[in-house]
Amino acid sequence: MSKRSLIVLAAFGLCLAGASPSFATGISVQVGDATATDFAYQTYTDPDSGISSWYAVDENGDPILPGVASWGDVADGVTITGLSGFIKEDPYVTSVIGLINPTGITQTYTIVVSLPISSFYYNATIASSVGVTVTDTTSGAVTASSVSPAGIYTGTVNGAPVLTLLPHPTSVTCASLGCSTTTSDNSGLPLLAAGPGSATAIGITLKFTLSAFDQVGITSRFEIVPEPTAGVLLGAGLLTLAMSRRRAA
Repeated sequence: MSKRSLIVLAAFGLCLAGASPSFATGISVQVGDATATDFAYQTYTDPDSGISSWYAVDENGDPILPGVASWGDVADGVTITGLSGFIKEDPYVTSVIGLINPTGITQTYTIVVSLPISSFYYNATIASSVGVTVTDTTSGAVTASSVSPAGIYTGTVNGAPVLTLLPHPTSVTCASLGCSTTTSDNSGLPLLAAGPGSATAIGITLKFTLSAFDQVGITSRFEIVPEPTAGVLLGAGLLTLAMSRRRAA
């Protein structure tokens, strides 16, 4: 299968008819220095929560999900077994990807999931994390590693890096036949200063190497928020104090 953009209807007609343009998502996978492949996707928005689930589709419109359909082969340098996630205008974006390196050499992969959003003022990130699971297939050892200078995970705002998790150098590895191991980075869960600025797009970029014939699964999340200002926090504190004194009186 040659490298090319997948020309597929990108969503369910009824979902798109009622969706805001800010829910348009860009999804791409790049192997080494080859041209990245852009994937169309389908989405469903829960009317109660406003959360949209998305999954990439192949050239036949089939979902790229475990047990449903995969994409790619040795000629592509990758077999993608799953590519999905959630999006919401809070705003946050998540991605869940599974892939196999079907070649006899270590490959470098770059996976980009981006979410254009309505203009949103932010000065902090929160609730952001990544987990990487590697599984040996044939050789008795498996390694996924970061690529200099970035980490395996980069949270982006307007295309610029804002948050790095599993920073370089990071390796996720085990050394026995059929082994599997997981490494996580939850240091992005607390409120962390970022920006400030106006965001019109947020995203997650995953970049890593993977040993020959082995598998990796990565779950990631990125969210930005407006951090409460000192004035707001002081006002809230004074209001609480006043209410406490009134109750005491």
